Amino acid sequence: MSSRDPDVPDPRHRRRTGPPVPPPRPVRGPRGLPPLGNLPAFQRDPPGFLSRLRDEFGDAVTWSLGPRRSLFVSHPRRIAELLAAREGTYEILEIGRVPG
Repeated sequence: MSSRDPDVPDPRHRRRTGPPVPPPRPVRGPRGLPPLGNLPAFQRDPPGFLSRLRDEFGDAVTWSLGPRRSLFVSHPRRIAELLAAREGTYEILEIGRVPG
């Protein structure tokens, strides 16, 4: 049984003030080749492939490494926002070492 006063609005259900927030847009990305996804293009030139994703689709891109869809975020501020807001939610995909 709740001891909350029914005449006092629950603060968790406050109405948002200001302009309405538009619904999130779907994140675009390149089509892959079933069942390989974007693996062939990624294997040829990993840094170049990721740079082209950013240049063609923007700071957030979905792409496929085999059958697995992944989100690539390239802007440092957006990366920090994602990691801070959803800590522990994301799985880091280990894809190998970059020679250097």
